[in-house]
Amino acid sequence: MDIDFSLQELLAFLEENGLYASDGSSYPNAADIRMKGFSSVFDSKPGTLARMEAQTLDWGAVRAAVVLCAEDAKVPADTSVTYVPMANPRDAFALAVRRFYRKARPTGIHPAAVVGEGCIIGEQVYIGPHAVIGDRVAIGDYTEIHGNATVFEDTTIGRHCAIHSGAVIGADGFGYQRDPEGFYYKVPHVGKVRIGDYVEIGSNTCVARGKLSDTVIGARVKIGNLCHISHDVTIGSEAMITHQVHIGGNAVVKEKSWIAPGAVVKQGVTVGESSLAGMGAVVLKDVLPSDVVAGVPAKPISSTRKPTSEDEGATR
Repeated sequence: MDIDFSLQELLAFLEENGLYASDGSSYPNAADIRMKGFSSVFDSKPGTLARMEAQTLDWGAVRAAVVLCAEDAKVPADTSVTYVPMANPRDAFALAVRRFYRKARPTGIHPAAVVGEGCIIGEQVYIGPHAVIGDRVAIGDYTEIHGNATVFEDTTIGRHCAIHSGAVIGADGFGYQRDPEGFYYKVPHVGKVRIGDYVEIGSNTCVARGKLSDTVIGARVKIGNLCHISHDVTIGSEAMITHQVHIGGNAVVKEKSWIAPGAVVKQGVTVGESSLAGMGAVVLKDVLPSDVVAGVPAKPISSTRKPTSEDEGATR
């Protein structure tokens, strides 16, 4: 892929997005400084854009053309590298990559994919090789179902979603009951999976169909690799579920919450809006909005919320 943009273009773009304020004179040769890619500041390449936040690095080893850095960065006086101080270099760098790294997205249904009967496939949808789409599945415009993913019958997936390789959407969850003779038998799962717009689901993640109610993934939710979302779970919009997370059946994860890698949320628990469950946390009780919980079992370690009468009985 050809990447070629100038510092002038970059600064204008960041200024449009409120991440940079130009004084009009800091970089008089900005149109002549060009970048043809991106690299880490710890392994920077000539002719690229990099970013830095930490100050503990070998400045002499930086080879990038331009580095977005913190406002208080103590940059070397004699250097060929152009440093651009700003309040939030991390966000600025991420937006720059999204703007100037234009990877062509695939479209169409691969000949090796399997699509069931009665499906509704939107415009510019991609279904990759060996993906399997069950009957009566609805897939919104611009959504990508990558190779070897499986979407079971009666699932609804919104617009601009990405389901990565190996993901399984809509399979039965873990639901058994003993028969009169004492043997376990499978309880049929009669619910569905409903996924909103702009959702991304990582490789080898499983989202179980509802046992009675639907499993619901809200708009703009991001789910990492190797996660398990159990039956009848509801995940609110903009929640972040990172890698190797387990969400138990009938749990509710509210809007804008963050579940860190390896966390386990017990069945039926509610994780409050804008809260955070730390890495490896085992959440056995409800988490209040804006709380940060960690540990086994998970307990609050901080909060941005004013205490209320609801505090009693939550993760305390």
